Amino acid sequence: MRVNERRYIRSDKMGQRSSGDLSAIENILIKRYTPLMFATVIGLVVMFLASLYLSSVSETQAANNRMAAMQQTLQLSQEVGRFVNENRRVLRELRSELYRNQPITSLQFRDSAETIAQKWSYLDLVTWAPAGKINNVYPLGLNKQLMSETLAPSILSDLKDSSKNLLMVLEGREGKVTKLTFHSGLFSGDAEEPDNGVLSLVSDFWHYFKSRALNEKKQRLPFSISLQETDLTLFEFGEQTLLVPENVYSAPIAVANTQWVIKTLIKPSDLQIHGFFWLIAGVLSIVLSLLSYRVICIYKQRSVDVQAGAYRANFDLLTGLPNRYHFSRRLSETIEKAKQDQADFAVLFMDIDNFKKMNDQLGQGAGDALLTTFSSRLEFAAKSTDLVARISGDEFVFVAREVDDVIKADLLAEKLKKLLQQPIEFAGQQHFVTVSMGVAMYPIDGDNVPALLHHSDQAMYAAKRAGRNRHFFFNETMREQAESYLIIHQDLLRGLEAGEFELYYQPLLNIKSQKIDICEALIRWNHPQKGLVMPDKFITVAEQTGAIREIGNWAFSQACRDIRNFSDSDINIKIAINHSISEYYSNRAFERWKGILRENSVTGDRFIFEIPEALLMDKKSVRMNVVTAMRKMGVQFAIDDFGTGHSAINYLRNYPADILKIDSSLIQGMQTNAKDRTLVEVVLILAKSLGKIVVAEGVEDDEVAAHLKELDCDYLQGNWLLEPKSINLLIPFLHQHMFEQE
Repeated sequence: MRVNERRYIRSDKMGQRSSGDLSAIENILIKRYTPLMFATVIGLVVMFLASLYLSSVSETQAANNRMAAMQQTLQLSQEVGRFVNENRRVLRELRSELYRNQPITSLQFRDSAETIAQKWSYLDLVTWAPAGKINNVYPLGLNKQLMSETLAPSILSDLKDSSKNLLMVLEGREGKVTKLTFHSGLFSGDAEEPDNGVLSLVSDFWHYFKSRALNEKKQRLPFSISLQETDLTLFEFGEQTLLVPENVYSAPIAVANTQWVIKTLIKPSDLQIHGFFWLIAGVLSIVLSLLSYRVICIYKQRSVDVQAGAYRANFDLLTGLPNRYHFSRRLSETIEKAKQDQADFAVLFMDIDNFKKMNDQLGQGAGDALLTTFSSRLEFAAKSTDLVARISGDEFVFVAREVDDVIKADLLAEKLKKLLQQPIEFAGQQHFVTVSMGVAMYPIDGDNVPALLHHSDQAMYAAKRAGRNRHFFFNETMREQAESYLIIHQDLLRGLEAGEFELYYQPLLNIKSQKIDICEALIRWNHPQKGLVMPDKFITVAEQTGAIREIGNWAFSQACRDIRNFSDSDINIKIAINHSISEYYSNRAFERWKGILRENSVTGDRFIFEIPEALLMDKKSVRMNVVTAMRKMGVQFAIDDFGTGHSAINYLRNYPADILKIDSSLIQGMQTNAKDRTLVEVVLILAKSLGKIVVAEGVEDDEVAAHLKELDCDYLQGNWLLEPKSINLLIPFLHQHMFEQE
């Protein structure tokens, strides 16, 4: 039961008790008590009412004070937004001038900056740094020393990583911001390129905010604007000693690449209960009529009951969003309006992924906080014409009236997913959630409320079955595809339970020692009807449905058991095993893998985890924490299929990986494709210079093997040496190889 629901139940019970109190008062009226006792009873009742009244007034005043602080904070955040937007506008105008007049002369730069400075009076300094080196400054004057200076590498690096091509840098002294600079590249990307550069703008935030935020005649509450992650203060007003945590309303706002926080004083209640009030209440108790007291109590109780009943009938008590009943009425009205206007719109049905699991693990308080934050973000994204509702549990519906085709609906769904996937903070920790969406278009997918909700709901469940964290449009074929995925998913789980999976191993030849000290584990499915099923037939479905984690854990456990079999056969090798990116989902993955090693009495230095480049380039700290933790246990990491993805050569030196595995497509193309041959040679030279071990995959013939030996490749892997074999067939081969080496 929700907290708000319990609150309403308590209110109902209080109302019932109030009715009981009235009956007791009626008994007092009809009985003949002495004047002294009657006056005493009336005095107690009036004093009780007075205390209730004062408490109500105090709570109302506190609420009004908090609302005033919230309104002022909102106005201040809007002024901050206007300031940033003005600086964006100035940067856009200057970029346009630079683009049109490349290369720009000092006179042209001065004239352009002077023209803009006349419009934007808070402009202190403008610099233009082509290729990262300052070439033009306005106003020149005392700023001549800036000429020919080179921008800090951190600015160029952060600007390159900025998705909005905007970087804000603040400099401060003694806890105060003394300089606020906006940096923007002429083009997105590397600002050190010859045809690119950095445009920098220094604006006077303090005077801007003083003139804009404090120019109104109404009285302002004390407030401060500061950086969230530091103690730097951008602006202060009023007595700052009053801004203690329990008496302020804080609102974080994202400004470019920084996070600011506005703290506004919540004015304390100044209601005082004086002794003379109780004296007056005692005197008035003789005059007041018990009948008027009864009428007022009944009227107030009925009014509260009517309002609470109407609210409960139409709105969700936790989030404040319309409930299914109220939403259905509004959606019906929307359909009627769309019929009249012959307009289309989109219905997006949403469900929070793994909500029940999070609610069970973190508690109902965390679940309520998640739902509240989720609904707030939906309301923030909604336009005034859109509809947002909580249908039930963790299911929400978003009706976009202005989205009239599938392209716009697809863009809106992507935008909502990015907004809703932002981390949610609860109890000092950040939690990441994803959402599955189903989209139905009016009138193609339905022209009434039940049809639109049902079809968007079907599309949402198809997205969940396909792996969650995605959106599907309703279509007639999705049922068949989702059912097919579900069948394969269930068959995979059945196969794991039935022991139908097996690990095959392909050896890697060490060129220098001519020994085999590494074998790669490759999974095979011995299906009772389909025979031997290769991974490309089921791994994709396993990743989309989430079964890849069960498969990965089984493969790792089996590899641990096989390590012991190799050791019992006097074979000392390492096993390289593949793991999907989705398996690095949280720190629980590390705990599970550590438990598998402990259960099988195997150390981590006997394994190499093969991972795609995308994981190492991923900025999610949780996944990288798992990699770091496994490396501390001795596990080595190899970058699989290197050269086929978005290989970031400049990041290669920072990769927490010891081994590069060149993709087989490049190796097999060496004989016929000069570009592939050159690329393999470059990768080998670069990897060697960085101390990385290089493995060539897919070696099929002696000619390619000989060429790779000449290039000083460390390991060769492929059917040239041996095709993948089960462990029972591999052990004799390894014994034979060891015998030949001896």
